Amino acid sequence: MPSGHSEYSHQLERLLLDVPIGDMCWAQNHSLSLNKLPQLRCLKQLEMTLHAYGGGSLLFFVMLTTACPLLSRFVVQFLYEARAPEQLMAAGLLHYERFETDFRDHHHPCLKLVKLIDIACYQSDLKFASALLQIAKSLDKIIIRPGTGYHGPGYLGPEKISTVRERAKSLEAYLAHGAKLVIL
Repeated sequence: MPSGHSEYSHQLERLLLDVPIGDMCWAQNHSLSLNKLPQLRCLKQLEMTLHAYGGGSLLFFVMLTTACPLLSRFVVQFLYEARAPEQLMAAGLLHYERFETDFRDHHHPCLKLVKLIDIACYQSDLKFASALLQIAKSLDKIIIRPGTGYHGPGYLGPEKISTVRERAKSLEAYLAHGAKLVIL
């Protein structure tokens, strides 16, 4: 049954989402294929605040970008509210492996700018960013502003920002020809 939003969602050009941690739990366990997402054919700008588990899967949000063929600007701000249990982290990494072929075969035609704000570069964060870069063949620039991660056990404190920057540099291997990686 279509939601009340379906009447106008196909007309959206800019969308701001604040995704609470409860919805993040749903997204981590959702296994949609790239071809089964509802299309947002006019969406050009997508900005999200993700109240995320540090180390949890963000695969759903890569797939979401593929449902927006005109998307040119994608901004994600990370707010790590808890650290994912080891079991959840391992399952999330397996999700990426399962969809790796789909990402290699899919090319996002318009994505020019990706901004990842306060990203802690957990292994799952790097998988998320590399999956985005694999599909963004027309990318001009990815901007990364490192963050400190979750403020609890396993906390990645301010003194570790240099480590996060080093991890972010590994993304250069996935850049489209001519694209720039900017680490703030």
